Amino acid sequence: MSNIRLRSLERVALFAAAGLALYANALDSPFIYDDIPAIVENDDIRQLWPPGWFEPRRGSNAAVNARPVVSLSLAVNYAFAELDPRPYRLFNLALHIGNVLLLYGVVRRTLDRDQPDLPAGRLSVACAGLWLVHPLGSQCVNYVIQRTELLMATFYLATLYGGIRSMEGASRWCVAAVVFCALGMASKEVMVSAPLILLCYDRTFVAGTFAAAWRRRRGMYCGLAATWGVLFLLQSSGPHGDTVGSVWSGAGWNYALNQPEMVLRYLYLAFWPHPLILDYGFPGDLALSDVWVSMAPVLAMAGLVVYAFFRRHPWGFTGVWYVAVLLPTTSIVPLLNEVGAERRVYLGMAALIPAVVVGGYGLLPKRGAGIWGTAIVAIASLSCGYLTFQRNHDYQSDRSIWRSVVESRPDNPRGHNNYGKALYEAGKLVGALAHYRRAIELKPYYPEAWGNLGLALFHQGDHVGALRAYGQALAQESRLAGTWYNLGVAHHHNGDLRQALQAYNQAAELRPGDVEAWYNMGMAHRKNLNSAGAVVALTKVTKLAPDFADGWFQLGRVLRDLGEMADAAAAFEMVLVLRPGDNGALKALRMLR
Repeated sequence: MSNIRLRSLERVALFAAAGLALYANALDSPFIYDDIPAIVENDDIRQLWPPGWFEPRRGSNAAVNARPVVSLSLAVNYAFAELDPRPYRLFNLALHIGNVLLLYGVVRRTLDRDQPDLPAGRLSVACAGLWLVHPLGSQCVNYVIQRTELLMATFYLATLYGGIRSMEGASRWCVAAVVFCALGMASKEVMVSAPLILLCYDRTFVAGTFAAAWRRRRGMYCGLAATWGVLFLLQSSGPHGDTVGSVWSGAGWNYALNQPEMVLRYLYLAFWPHPLILDYGFPGDLALSDVWVSMAPVLAMAGLVVYAFFRRHPWGFTGVWYVAVLLPTTSIVPLLNEVGAERRVYLGMAALIPAVVVGGYGLLPKRGAGIWGTAIVAIASLSCGYLTFQRNHDYQSDRSIWRSVVESRPDNPRGHNNYGKALYEAGKLVGALAHYRRAIELKPYYPEAWGNLGLALFHQGDHVGALRAYGQALAQESRLAGTWYNLGVAHHHNGDLRQALQAYNQAAELRPGDVEAWYNMGMAHRKNLNSAGAVVALTKVTKLAPDFADGWFQLGRVLRDLGEMADAAAAFEMVLVLRPGDNGALKALRMLR
């Protein structure tokens, strides 16, 4: 027993060391894209108690809404590291390594039962190692909020592993499988297929028929089915808003027509993972006649999977598992703003790799199969590891990751918009304007790009063009708080205080916690000689940001103008608490005395 434990610890250490070496050059990378609203701007994860992270709400944090296990993990990260991205990414890497170990356990126990003549240990290590280094996993590790995929995969594999152990006679693992499944349902919706996949596993490798599997382990399957209640409860609030469409709508049908090409793309990347793309953009407008070439091989492969499954062939099960993981986001759950994403195939790779490795081993000549197999796996692992290490460089800045998107998908309007934002933040206005305009050319109805174009034009000095672009953005989408704020700044700069105040009010109404909108509103009211309005706005600033010294200073000035000297003095004294020795506050206090 001690030898077995030692070998297990060595295996854990080997995978952990390989994972750390592989992703060491990505740990310092910044938060990107959806990380910003889901982590950086997400107030729900700022405290562990009371558990705001637990509430299944609607809102702007679609990536974590109704996924309390994910939100809890982010809240724990924030409690220990606030917004340092390294611990978040280390947590993701630890999940990936843990998933690799779970896959090892699932493959090893399956081969020991179903294929006792094969070298189960070596094949299981090969499967787990290839999954560890495969570049398709890099998005889940490097793009922090894709922890949703990692956590769901953890509990999916843990459910499968627990179910397998219970089939071997360890009854306590039956309860563990149900608990893991419930946690997975609270991590990401793709977990919905886990109870059925475990039943399919039982039927294929253990019981022989669905009826026998149900008869022997009815209690476990009832418990697993009950976890669907967790998913239903969390989804009852419609937490993902307009990012998820109806399968019966025209947009849902159009999304489905885009999926055969994406399914083939995922399979291509499994064997030739280059180029990798963070964002594939919006679904294209397609008709059924446009997709029959890609749909035919997808339907043929699906038919082969069904045939193999009903013949109880092992790769029939892995095919069903692969399809089950991809099916929701390639058919019945249209994600209207994203035609495809490589992270969606992360767990599917855990099914595909064992089918390829074990099936490939069976094709090798029996004499020298071990040597040939080791050589092939070593070459594949080194190649994949190199590509993953190189891919990590793209995540080291917003500019590099969005440049890679634009280079690979030049017809992706969101890629151009976000690359433009990265260039704007780097002070490269000319480049930013070119990419914003290209985004709008590709997708004229794109309010965010219009708003970004307006901001870049304003900072270039084209205030008329900026107002025109802001107007176009808000005509397309009136709920853009940031664009309302920028419009207010533009009017404020032009001296049109009435229009500026209207815009600031809209921004504050849409985003009540926007300190800058309230502050600028207060300054505009003061300049417009509306001291009462200025007091209201600046008081709001001091409540939202009590450590914002300028807010207290401007509030003191307005209160002094109104003759409320005691309150004004208190505001100036607060400035000195926050900013000791502030000359403006000291001078104001001397004048009051």
